[in-house]
Amino acid sequence: MAKVAARSSRVAELGLFALESLHPGHTFRTKRAAQQGVGWRERRQAMEALGHIAPFFIVSDVRRAIEFYQRLGFEPRTVVPEHEPFFAIVGRDSVHLYLKDVSDESQTVQPQPNHTRHEWVPWDAFVFVPDPDGLAAEFTSRGVEFKQGLQDRDDGIRGFSIGDSDGYVLFFGRPI
Repeated sequence: MAKVAARSSRVAELGLFALESLHPGHTFRTKRAAQQGVGWRERRQAMEALGHIAPFFIVSDVRRAIEFYQRLGFEPRTVVPEHEPFFAIVGRDSVHLYLKDVSDESQTVQPQPNHTRHEWVPWDAFVFVPDPDGLAAEFTSRGVEFKQGLQDRDDGIRGFSIGDSDGYVLFFGRPI
């Protein structure tokens, strides 16, 4: 009995991931997963799935960058501190951008958009949109200036690009 209790304790300590590695081919389920009919492998695969990626832009003025992205329909999700911010996260739907001013009294750190480092790298972020035509129309109605207008590109992508207040270029589009 003591051996069973010790093993149960060890199982709880190791967790289901370790159990599965100790017993390959066997699907362990939590009580909830068993009730829902979901195997541990399926739960683990869902937990390991990647979500989204968020570009991290060094900007010269966080407040100005926030205002620019608000023109694109983004909303501030985090602003630190609210008065004279040095960091912000702006988002629209599931797209997020991290904005940070890393300059201080001792040094000024300038933004470095990709195109300033190499001509063959025109974008700093690719934002997948299922309807680039509709989004371009929305941005036009908001008075947003395009760096490159809506087009079908030679590389099989349809979309457009916009340059932000620090020179970062975002391409909004999808494969044709």
